Amino acid sequence: MQGEQSGAKANCSGTIDNLLIHRMVCQYSQRGHRNLSMAWIDVKKAYDSVDHRWLEQMFYLHRFPRWIDDVITRLSAKWNSKIAARIVKRMETSERIRFSKGLPQGDALCPRLFTISINPLAWKLRASEGYRLSRPISQKVTDLLYIDDLMIYAASQGKLQVVMSDARMAMEDIGLACNERKCAVADVKRAKLETSDESIIGEEDVIESLKKGSQYKFLGILENVNHEDNLVLQNAEKVYLDRLSVLWSSPLSDYNKVLATNLPALTYFMWTQVWTIVDLQRLDIETRKVMVVNGAKHPLSSTDLLYLPRKLGGRGLKSIEREYKTIKIKAAMNLYSNNDPAIHLVRQFEEKAARTGSRPLLKDAESYAKQLGLRLEFQYPQSVGVTEAGNVIDRKKFSGWSKKVNQSRGCAEIESERWQGKLIAERWRDEDVDEECFAWKD
Repeated sequence: MQGEQSGAKANCSGTIDNLLIHRMVCQYSQRGHRNLSMAWIDVKKAYDSVDHRWLEQMFYLHRFPRWIDDVITRLSAKWNSKIAARIVKRMETSERIRFSKGLPQGDALCPRLFTISINPLAWKLRASEGYRLSRPISQKVTDLLYIDDLMIYAASQGKLQVVMSDARMAMEDIGLACNERKCAVADVKRAKLETSDESIIGEEDVIESLKKGSQYKFLGILENVNHEDNLVLQNAEKVYLDRLSVLWSSPLSDYNKVLATNLPALTYFMWTQVWTIVDLQRLDIETRKVMVVNGAKHPLSSTDLLYLPRKLGGRGLKSIEREYKTIKIKAAMNLYSNNDPAIHLVRQFEEKAARTGSRPLLKDAESYAKQLGLRLEFQYPQSVGVTEAGNVIDRKKFSGWSKKVNQSRGCAEIESERWQGKLIAERWRDEDVDEECFAWKD
């Protein structure tokens, strides 16, 4: 599997890595007022279009062991389906329909087969001129590929058309085709989007240019010449609050309601988007308001108690603000443990941004870690955090450590409360009360 392919790859957060790289390229163009041409390519019925004969050739080209090739050949020859339809009072079933092309979806093998089949496309794109970053990075970025979601970069519109034409021919060899309605191109000149009626690749394929004020959704993120952080937050907030209203007005148990609330539509976006803490605090307030309206929380009950584990008398709710800060620290630490060459470019870009005074991921992570009493030390290939007591916390231990710190601080806040805090604290200190005291909450 080629390095540009981030899908179906071990030890790789494919969508997150690609979005970080794309964000770096866009910010590089915006901050330096440099030209940039890019294209978003969507493949039409990608899995259904792969020719089985092409797949056999790819196994031979990649020099896989012969027995693997034989197994895949036998499997693909047996892929079939039936069409069933209910007519009046009986069911009519067709004969077996065998597939000469296409990969069945829903298992762990077929994504691997698909990524192997489009490796020639990745080779073609990697050989292109791409988009070159200046010193001290001095590297080029040609494309981003996640399964069938493709992003192409070039230094000008003319060069982009050449690369897209080559990519189209490579896709035709595989049996794939572009879905023009879901593709778009953008031509950025001196950090401003230049709009044109259309961009033509080939004789019949026409791809529209991205207009000012419009967005393209790439890997779930709305973007134009850069990531639309505020718009992403607005859309995610609407989905999140609508989901909360349904959850907390449902007949589910409190445990299941909290469990569903702790899997919001926000977590995925936190890894790549930059949001203000004020907005996140407002979302936490809105969450508690929904609970109050639906009778799940008394208006005067302890707020800190909501975020404690149930075994300590809390509700087990996760704070959006704390979750965002934790994810940003983990993202910065992951940046220094990832050995992908493309992520190495992101690391260099963030370090340069920290030196020039921009708001990079590293600065935010250091600030949030300091609030937890942790000093981050960024160093490839392993970044660590050092506590005030001198203990070293590596990337794998950080999640558990931060959870304990937030829990201890929550307990301290509750103990300082005069009413509910005093009652809960007395139960914690009572030696005659065992761990099953709050078991009823589960």
